[in-house]
Amino acid sequence: MSEKNFQDEVAKNLKGTLQSAISGGDPVTKEMIERVYPAAVHAVSLLNGHDEEKIEALIDRVAICNWVETQFNIRQDEPDILKSDEDHEPWLFKRREEIEWHHWDAYRSLLDTKMPPVTVNRIGQVTDDILDLMSDPQTPGKWDSRGLVMGHVQSGKTANYVGLIAKAADAGYKVIIVLAGLHNSLRSQTQMRIDEGFVGIDTRDGVLSANTIGVGNMKKHSSANVIAYTSAEENGDFRRNIAQTLTGNLHGDTPLIFVVKKNVSPLRNLYEWIQAVANLPDGQEKVQKVPLLIIDDEADQASVDTKGGTDPEDKEHNPAAINKRIRLLLNLFEQSSYVGYTATPFANVFQPVLDDPAHDYGPDLFPKSFIISLDSPSNYIGPSKLFGFTSDEEDSDGLPLTRTIDDSKFIDWLPEKHKKDHIPSEHDFPSSLETAIDMFVLSCTARLIRENSDQHHNSMLVHVTRFVDVQEIVTEQVRSYVDELRVSLRNDNRVNATVKTRLKELWETEFLPTSETIMNIDEDLGAELHKFEDLEPKLLTAASRIDVLQVSGNSKEALDYRQDSGIGRSFIAIGGDKLSRGLTLEGLSISYYNRPSRMYDTLMQMGRWFGYRPRYLDLCRIWTTSTIKTWYRDIAFATHELIGEFKEMSKQGMTPKQFGLRVRAHPDMMITSRAKLRNGEKRQVTFSNHRPELTSFETSEISKEKSFESMKSFLDDLKADEIINKDTELLFRGVSHDEVVSYFRDLHAKGLNTEAKYPPVTLADYIERRASDGGLTNWTICLKSISSSNSTRSIRGKQIGIAERSHQGGGIPRDARSKYVVKSVIGSIDESLDLDPNEMNSAKIRAEKQNRSKPIGVDFRYARPPERGLLIFYLLNDSDGIKMNELPYVSYCVSFPDDQVTGGQKVEYFVNSVWQQYE
Repeated sequence: MSEKNFQDEVAKNLKGTLQSAISGGDPVTKEMIERVYPAAVHAVSLLNGHDEEKIEALIDRVAICNWVETQFNIRQDEPDILKSDEDHEPWLFKRREEIEWHHWDAYRSLLDTKMPPVTVNRIGQVTDDILDLMSDPQTPGKWDSRGLVMGHVQSGKTANYVGLIAKAADAGYKVIIVLAGLHNSLRSQTQMRIDEGFVGIDTRDGVLSANTIGVGNMKKHSSANVIAYTSAEENGDFRRNIAQTLTGNLHGDTPLIFVVKKNVSPLRNLYEWIQAVANLPDGQEKVQKVPLLIIDDEADQASVDTKGGTDPEDKEHNPAAINKRIRLLLNLFEQSSYVGYTATPFANVFQPVLDDPAHDYGPDLFPKSFIISLDSPSNYIGPSKLFGFTSDEEDSDGLPLTRTIDDSKFIDWLPEKHKKDHIPSEHDFPSSLETAIDMFVLSCTARLIRENSDQHHNSMLVHVTRFVDVQEIVTEQVRSYVDELRVSLRNDNRVNATVKTRLKELWETEFLPTSETIMNIDEDLGAELHKFEDLEPKLLTAASRIDVLQVSGNSKEALDYRQDSGIGRSFIAIGGDKLSRGLTLEGLSISYYNRPSRMYDTLMQMGRWFGYRPRYLDLCRIWTTSTIKTWYRDIAFATHELIGEFKEMSKQGMTPKQFGLRVRAHPDMMITSRAKLRNGEKRQVTFSNHRPELTSFETSEISKEKSFESMKSFLDDLKADEIINKDTELLFRGVSHDEVVSYFRDLHAKGLNTEAKYPPVTLADYIERRASDGGLTNWTICLKSISSSNSTRSIRGKQIGIAERSHQGGGIPRDARSKYVVKSVIGSIDESLDLDPNEMNSAKIRAEKQNRSKPIGVDFRYARPPERGLLIFYLLNDSDGIKMNELPYVSYCVSFPDDQVTGGQKVEYFVNSVWQQYE
């Protein structure tokens, strides 16, 4: 056995031993790893008949222990969920014990060899959540569930839905259709992942292949347990003549799987074939007692209905072609579940919410049953980490891995608005691209040393034009540069080592300082330092393994990462649209990207460099323009806001039909295509005429105590022009904005309410900005009291009655909750408590103009003078088992007046139809 395999075997044995020894979420410490390490070496020595001392001499103990530690130190929070209980009851807990988890057990065993334990456990938990939110396949009669899973670009969504497919098949789903992008390359790559994780057969040789792969090599898996009707061949999409050669039965016990691209022809062929083989009796329009699962990968692309007007319930409405085909497939089955997956849910946010469809295609694809937002693991490298973003609370520069394309030659080589017949001059081949290719050679070389293995893959992305003919010219020029580089390395000698001298300077001035910086930022990012003298002997080996491929519809070759020779592949992939969504570039380290898109979702999907870079993140570089880098920062913040609002809705127990969200607009970009935004509206949003409210609370006694003391101290020290003591409230008039700002800043300093939809620091910043313009300088503070309450607290000499509210965040026992969540704390009328008669009359007049019988909160805020704000406190007890002398939760809401002061800072958002309704 070679040295490299000893290193790998000891590492895997050590990881597996620790994984078997720990239980639940027990931590794995350095001491524990060191203690178990000798046993792992001993096990490998026995297995291979080698002396332990010889093995110890050949392997790097520190590197192995550090790698194993990172495998167990990854963190990943639970997902956030919006769900509807309409016509659905949790069912998995009733059936879990009786289900034979044949497919899932095999897939989990496969994941254990590839992923950290925390990641595998979270995939198991999340797929349980999703399966439970789908319909139980054993439920008789008609049912239809629709859901959406929101993840992150290149974060492992495919691994998640392959796990869901495995569990769904075990539970009883019989027909599984995976909608896999728009291109053959992505469909083929998705099929390979499903072959490995579910089918167990390598269908790159056709659907009748006998070559096992992945789970097919697991003891409990049998190839007879799944029938695949599509293959991983480039032309392996669904074809009726191939389907007729297979022995699968639509009504049989063996699951049937179809991996189909979103194209009208294969979707129509599949629909017609199912109709034919179902042998439906006269008068029966749907397939009965055959549970269908459709997984829609990249659910925001092609699946969303972008055609016609804004009312898809209109009987005359003719949906977009792919949307129609998906709905027809779902409508063909009496029992169906649809689960969309996307990393860019912007288009899905703006789908209309429909109740009773008025046409024959069945309901639209709105996720009426559930929406899940997956949290990314701590080792995921996303836009926030790479590019950073700026908000009121954070200003991060991101990681030092971005390089700017600013050489003047590039403009002559590829002008921004070139045409499809443009010919890039070889004379103008940009020096920045030459440097990027040099970096790729160095990165590949460093990984040969660092991984101590030939089996890893390397990729470089070049995405500079959408025109296929121009891509062909770029490919030939890159191939020519790489060929010259190889020849130079082969012929370099000590007297005239020009290329090695150039690479040595690049390594020492570019890579070593960056690796050192990454090490200082976080040692878990896996950076290492190597001398150029260590790389030099491997430079020609690394360069010789590089293939330059064009990835487009005209390509004669495909990105095939199979290791028939046992050696990993190294590709420079040059393309456009086919590189921009879904396709995974294995071991991507260098990206050269200069094709700006002015849409959030497209730009994010083009970021193939997001994902996981174990032990080689410091070797990665992103070459792009300063404008595109700024745009990524802006999108990172818009996404951060969107997810934050979703988290808050989840804590409040809201449903998908209450999915009222807004997405921050950008002066130079669109969120998604105009057709997908047709149900959204652009609004200028501030806290003007808004009522931020705290409805989610930490349950820890420390948090409750800090929160209560902050409020009590604020009210005890409050200086006011007038204090009014009523039965139901304690009122302070004429309070300075400085005191209100100080209160919110005090909460922020103590780490309180930081995860609220509107964190205290955000409120404080807004009030200060408005006060500088003459607004919000005069405040009314109110402490509400429940006169009939049995529980009270003394504040400024008044006994304040505490309200009882039930928890809205699900059926978790009180003692096990980390959060206490309530619905809206105050009623609209509370916002009028400081209005004078003239202001009340203004509110009534506005309500009449809006055809309301009486004024509501928005009317009271409209009538409020722009310089006066209202802050209301409410003390709450959890009504589920109130304890004696329990410290109350402190809730507050702020009633902001309509912004009538010139200079008020406004931000534009696109808001969906639900947001418009709830506003």
